[in-house]
Amino acid sequence: MWEQVLLTDQLQLQMDPTQRVLELKLNQQEEAEAGIIRLSHAELTLLLHSLLEVSRKFRGD
Repeated sequence: MWEQVLLTDQLQLQMDPTQRVLELKLNQQEEAEAGIIRLSHAELTLLLHSLLEVSRKFRGD
């Protein structure tokens, strides 16, 4: 069962805790053009580590 985690004008983030899947949907003007990415727990962990590294570089650490 999907649970909404975040909703903005640009993206929608949902999770399915039973399947351990995160869905990131990039909102476009037309529904048919929306991009959807589904990540497993392992892929989500890798993404989080990558984003933290980007954040450190942006801060100048």
